[in-house]
Amino acid sequence: MFVDTRQAKNQAVAVGKNRQFNTLQKDYAATHPETGFACDLSALLPAGWKKDDLRSDLGTLGFLTGEPYAGYRFFLTGCTRNSSGVATRYKFAGIPNEPGESGTYAYCTSEEGIIWYDSGGSAANCLANRKPLD
Repeated sequence: MFVDTRQAKNQAVAVGKNRQFNTLQKDYAATHPETGFACDLSALLPAGWKKDDLRSDLGTLGFLTGEPYAGYRFFLTGCTRNSSGVATRYKFAGIPNEPGESGTYAYCTSEEGIIWYDSGGSAANCLANRKPLD
């Protein structure tokens, strides 16, 4: 079976970005106990971060801009706050920017820290069906 090398690389990056996102969220919540998790991707970027930083070491955070990154587009949804206004839940997903070309699978996660996938590239199905990576 032929596997497109570019797709395989992009998909591996997408899985890694889901893991990195969970780490960023845990760190953010630990330093912002009054607000909990970030409910906006840009809140996880360093203060003063600019798009020009994509060319620097901070370029690894480019997936937080909402722009395509390594063939995927990443987004944050389902931010839920408790009665005290602290964000205790979130959902995060990466979908192929060019389905079938840049990648096939969607990858997603939540505050639980488990990475799930959908072989059809659907974020909604990924988050609903929660098929864990092996």
